[in-house]
Amino acid sequence: MGASWSASWPPPSPEVVWGAAFEEVCERIGPVFARSETRARAQVYLRGLLSPVERKNGWQLAEEAGEATPYAMQYLLDRARWQSDQMRDLLRGYVCEKLGDAKAVKPALSKKARSPWGCSGSTAARLGASRTANWVCSSPMPAHGARA
Repeated sequence: MGASWSASWPPPSPEVVWGAAFEEVCERIGPVFARSETRARAQVYLRGLLSPVERKNGWQLAEEAGEATPYAMQYLLDRARWQSDQMRDLLRGYVCEKLGDAKAVKPALSKKARSPWGCSGSTAARLGASRTANWVCSSPMPAHGARA
């Protein structure tokens, strides 16, 4: 999975790189959703979270997706069936792979608590009623263009 652009010239645009990365993540997390409709809804939701929409609430994300109401987004977060533990493990594996260090990602505390690393609730990504994926990167990212 994932394309290698190290030898291509000119380098791909940021849109191409981000699009390929998004597709790779969607492909990886696809199996956690039993229904194709839920899988598609999750992709729409993720696109909304990554969009330039200022407020990431149900109404704003639905509007960004071209929908009249937030009901489909609310269904995904509240009632849809999917494997949250498997999602956590897949995303953790993806992040560790991209950072190149399995120790770089540590589980954090709940959204309302402060972690030992000083992480506040703003770093928590709420994925549903009791589905919260919180990770803290303990390794600083290399400077832009620097090789690790």
